[in-house]
Amino acid sequence: MISDNQRKRDRAAAIAWAQAIKNNPDKYLILDIGGIEPSDPCDEVRSIAITTLDGATIYAKSLRASTEKSDAPTLAQVWPDILRLTNNHTVLVYNEEFIDNAISHTLEAQGLRNRLTAECVMLQYAAFVNKYNARHEDYTWQKLPGPSHDDPEEDCLRILAVINTMAKVAPAVAVEAAPPAPLNRRKAALFWALLFVIYFLCARMQAPHP
Repeated sequence: MISDNQRKRDRAAAIAWAQAIKNNPDKYLILDIGGIEPSDPCDEVRSIAITTLDGATIYAKSLRASTEKSDAPTLAQVWPDILRLTNNHTVLVYNEEFIDNAISHTLEAQGLRNRLTAECVMLQYAAFVNKYNARHEDYTWQKLPGPSHDDPEEDCLRILAVINTMAKVAPAVAVEAAPPAPLNRRKAALFWALLFVIYFLCARMQAPHP
């Protein structure tokens, strides 16, 4: 269980994370993929896009799976271009675990290894929405807002909209009340001694006289 104060701090941290990105847009890029069937762990990436924090598309490509025959390149064939474009940038994705697994599987099927690392916008957005999931003892993962057409370029803009939404909010963190200061030991000792004397005198006064 997450305390109310911890939830407020987590939400404030998500807002600060988004604001840091907006304050340093040149350090970040947004990436998304398409053509993946979520229920098929062996499916391969068939489209990819990269945009800036200004919403400009700097890369978009339709791809083919390793078992398909078409004029489109495979992800492995364009991977050097992607690494070059993302070099010295922090890559932002929505649902990093899914994206990483899909890219890693696709590249391995095509003879390469995934060397791209990314930060997950979805986890930050979950903390921002702040809906607690008691079953998982964590924040509920939120679907990427807006209509989905399995279009990586469009989805990059939807991810950007989520970051903008978080960055516009002023964080308000409730300060936990400080615990009461411990009673001075000498005062405590005097208090109990006085209480004992009062109790003793009361007992003497109430005792029957011979």
